[in-house]
Amino acid sequence: LDIDLASVSYGNGDWALRVDNVQSLKNGDVVKLGSDYDEALGEPGELYEYKGPDGDVDIGLSNYNNVALWQKVEASNATTPLQVHAYIQNSDVDVDGYVALTADSTATIDATVNAISVAVAAASGKTLTLSGAGVLTFNKIATSVKAYVDGDGSPANSAGRFTTDGQNADGNGLSLIASDDSTVSANTLAASVAGSLGADSATAISIGLSLAFNTIENDVAAYIMNVDDIDIEYGAKVMAESDATITAKSTAASVAIAVGAGGTSIAVSGGAAIAQNVILSTTNAYIDDSTVTFVTDLDIDAKSTSNIEARVIAGSAAVAVGSGTSIAASIGVSIARNFIGWDPTSSVIANYDSTQQGVDLVTGNVVEIKDGARDGDFYEYVGENKTGVDMVIEDYGNTSLWKLVSVSPNAVEVQAYIRDTGINASGAVTLDAIGNEIINALSVAGSVSVAAGGGTSVGFSAAGVYTENRIRSNIKAFIDGGEIADT
Repeated sequence: LDIDLASVSYGNGDWALRVDNVQSLKNGDVVKLGSDYDEALGEPGELYEYKGPDGDVDIGLSNYNNVALWQKVEASNATTPLQVHAYIQNSDVDVDGYVALTADSTATIDATVNAISVAVAAASGKTLTLSGAGVLTFNKIATSVKAYVDGDGSPANSAGRFTTDGQNADGNGLSLIASDDSTVSANTLAASVAGSLGADSATAISIGLSLAFNTIENDVAAYIMNVDDIDIEYGAKVMAESDATITAKSTAASVAIAVGAGGTSIAVSGGAAIAQNVILSTTNAYIDDSTVTFVTDLDIDAKSTSNIEARVIAGSAAVAVGSGTSIAASIGVSIARNFIGWDPTSSVIANYDSTQQGVDLVTGNVVEIKDGARDGDFYEYVGENKTGVDMVIEDYGNTSLWKLVSVSPNAVEVQAYIRDTGINASGAVTLDAIGNEIINALSVAGSVSVAAGGGTSVGFSAAGVYTENRIRSNIKAFIDGGEIADT
């Protein structure tokens, strides 16, 4: 029974027949519960995403109701990575020439979504015009790209011998290369115009909203594992390389114009642009739990580039002209959230929400934000206990009182290493881990209101910008002898 975690098939009915339910999980892996799973521990047949640290987990006895470790997901939202694997597993190899395994993936999303709305009304009496335009786009790439030789970890089944006597053009008898190039280009535009002209009173209301959510989540690896005897006449190269790029432009524009020749003129306009971009990737090149009896030069490389280019622009204008009272109101809001090595989708249980009043706060309480720029975020209270708190006006940006807990660290991992492996090399042994993480973000909001009337004139204009950029990486090149005394 070959069960692949990426195909969302763990924990099916047949899995109960297996003796060993312990599996090595990574944060973000998805498990499907069997139809006969204990209902006290989780809902049978449902999907759960693992949110805990990487490591061995007994998926047959786990409590999937533990929100610190598991998050229930809908089947339509479950991540099923595109797999590109080149491998030799549980096999003896004896080749007169050389062995080259290459897994190469290129994934591209190029999305352009525009919405434009124009409404104009003219009449000899009263006029009312409403116009609205909105766009929402979700773009996600998830890949699993691997090139490897694996003896399967069991002494009885492990690959006993791996021998090559030839070399390729680069002088290598063994070449394992896994590479991924993933690109998301997303452009969203929402534009709304409302015009109202009346001989009496005139009212125009216009709203434009642009939302873009982009994610790249890749696992790239090249490795040798659980092989007893590796004899390579020439050199060996093990390389994993990942390049993830998100280019996002979210634009919203709104204009409202009201002209009332004989009465009141009211113009209301609102424009909001929001973009969230996330890159979560692992890039590992390594040799683990093996023995290299002979090799000339050994080169192990892990290289990763993560790049986010974000442009978020919102503009709003309201113009009201009338012989009587004129009122113009305009609001522009721009929000940009960019994460490399941070997961903004962590599941947290809240004690309160931001709309409640008269709350008795205790240190450790969690509040869910229900509106505004932080909508959907969870904050833990770290201040002293207090009573009668109005959660509506709390300053959740005050880090001395509040800590963001819905954005959890999930560092971009770039590792080149040798672990629990004996190596006899006649030449150089080199390990390189290179990571390059970049966020370039521009967030702009503009708002204009003009009110002109023969009587009272009121103009209100507001613009707001919220930008959050986070990078977290784990870059290592190392040799670890582990438990083998002669490594």
